Amino acid sequence: MEDAERLVLAGITLPSNPDRHAQAHAYLSELVADTIVFYEATESDSLGRLKAEVWVGDVNVNDALRARGYVD
Repeated sequence: MEDAERLVLAGITLPSNPDRHAQAHAYLSELVADTIVFYEATESDSLGRLKAEVWVGDVNVNDALRARGYVD
């Protein structure tokens, strides 16, 4: 990001199981790697990161992770 802010996906906690976590991380990387993403910040967390809904084109990344079951 140009302004060096940190984002976290709103409402998303990746699985605690190491294998599922790795699968979720790989899927997330496939969705957003080398592409422009758009986001709508919903709030900030205690670490100052923006919680956001993220889109790649018309795909909501947060919803895509939920649909694949990659959330705890």
